[in-house]
Amino acid sequence: MLKFFCRIFILFFVLSCQQPDKEITFKGVWIEKSVLENKDKAETVDSLAKFPLILFEQEGGDSVLFYYDHSKRNVYPAEYAYNSYFVHFDKHNEYFLTPDYTTGELVFSNLKDDEFYRFVKIKPGLTRAEVLNPAFDIDSFIQLAE
Repeated sequence: MLKFFCRIFILFFVLSCQQPDKEITFKGVWIEKSVLENKDKAETVDSLAKFPLILFEQEGGDSVLFYYDHSKRNVYPAEYAYNSYFVHFDKHNEYFLTPDYTTGELVFSNLKDDEFYRFVKIKPGLTRAEVLNPAFDIDSFIQLAE
């Protein structure tokens, strides 16, 4: 009887240690899901999300670029740990960017204000210089997104 329980315990342990089904790489452009879902409607990107675009230049990097609107784009310091990013918008609060392995999405959470946003990775990619360029038009970019 004890052997049976030991085998069941070992089976559960092995199954719980397996890697998630979907591998998520952060590097690239992530668009807020509601913005992408409404890209064919008359609403502008700026009216749909607090920050519609997030850019990770490298995997495990120490900063993340957030695009708010045509006049505001910020690069914030970030820490990569436990397959997530911890972003510091200010020195008092920490925000989380965590992968949802079941959907392949990225979840932004602001626990202080109970804000949660879902982001999806899109192609084509962008560089930091392209996003920071004053001529960058996010509405046109999203219309071309896959």
